[in-house]
Amino acid sequence: MCSMERGGRRNSTGSVSRIPNPLDPLYVGPLKRGKRNGNGLYKKGEHLYIGDWKDGKKHGFGKCVYGGSSFYDGKWYEDCRSGWGEMHYKNGEVYVGDWLMDKRHGEGIVTYADGNWYEGEWRFDKKHGQGKLFFADKGQLYCGSWMNGHAQGGTLSECGQIKP
Repeated sequence: MCSMERGGRRNSTGSVSRIPNPLDPLYVGPLKRGKRNGNGLYKKGEHLYIGDWKDGKKHGFGKCVYGGSSFYDGKWYEDCRSGWGEMHYKNGEVYVGDWLMDKRHGEGIVTYADGNWYEGEWRFDKKHGQGKLFFADKGQLYCGSWMNGHAQGGTLSECGQIKP
């Protein structure tokens, strides 16, 4: 069953029975037992999600725009970013890699707005394991191990400009 829902009101024809309030949530897509299910579009204020749903939660592949220039494109599991995905932050930072329960977790690359970048392992949103951090302003590359976001020993070398 495909429907349009705005402000909690649904109908099967796709028409809205009252003048919609732009602040009310909008969903266009299939429902199963009254819950979003399948591929659909959801909009609430500046928040927009286009992608897969299961039992009323983002689940599968989808793109979520959080307002302005911040967005995530990738895999979802029960309303959380989980699996491979790409997150563009409002401050210009970009992360491409693995996610678990809305945290960077696994292998990934983050490019910071200032040109610095980190490529390596993540654990619950912190650098953890083996990784490389490039300092763009100094042309230096740190290679080594990390624990809970802190460098634990490695080498720092001069290398000029390099890309992740």
